[in-house]
Amino acid sequence: ELARAELGWTPQRDDLDQIVADALAWERILSGKNSARG
Repeated sequence: ELARAELGWTPQRDDLDQIVADALAWERILSGKNSARG
């Protein structure tokens, strides 16, 4: 709330379940890229 009030900032997403799912998917993508390099 402080960031919204002081900075006028609003998050792109406000659904915590979706945020966690997106973060996990991103980490899996990064993990796959790193293991492909050997």
